[in-house]
Amino acid sequence: LTLGPEHPETFAAMQNVAISYDEAGRHDEALKLLEQAVELSRKGLGAEHPYTLRTEGALALIYHQAGRNDEALKLGEEVLALKSKVLGSEHHEALAAMMNLALFYDTAGRRDESLKLKEQALPLYLKVLGPKHPDTRQAISELAKGYEEVGRWHEVLKLLEQTLSLDRKALERQRDRKSTRLNSSP
Repeated sequence: LTLGPEHPETFAAMQNVAISYDEAGRHDEALKLLEQAVELSRKGLGAEHPYTLRTEGALALIYHQAGRNDEALKLGEEVLALKSKVLGSEHHEALAAMMNLALFYDTAGRRDESLKLKEQALPLYLKVLGPKHPDTRQAISELAKGYEEVGRWHEVLKLLEQTLSLDRKALERQRDRKSTRLNSSP
């Protein structure tokens, strides 16, 4: 069975190989392959297809890691706008694109824009994934770091207290479940 050069699985495979190249330090090959995958995906599937958007998101991250932040910013903004339009602003991929763009803004020294995105993202993460999800916890951490960088210590403390409260509640539920199981055993 041959999928062909314009099949979505081909683009996914190209993206996976490119990420492996990048992790192996073969950044130029990773960029070249992802740029090719984006071009083929746009041509074969269209600019708004989820595979195209995923591949563009990966390319934006690799641009960022390669120090090509202007390209990462431009593509990151496009990816966020399209993922929000196509998938909805509450889709987990749109949320990830929002956090990636916040990272790109941080690197470019655009802390106000980065902080604004992180502030928008956290309530969505809490709503969509819940407070215990690792991505939500990462969003809390990133927002706390953003507040710390601009000296908003009250907000940092508030987020850390909120996280501690969530952790305590989770531990209490876990303890209650164990207690219930032990008490119901014959």
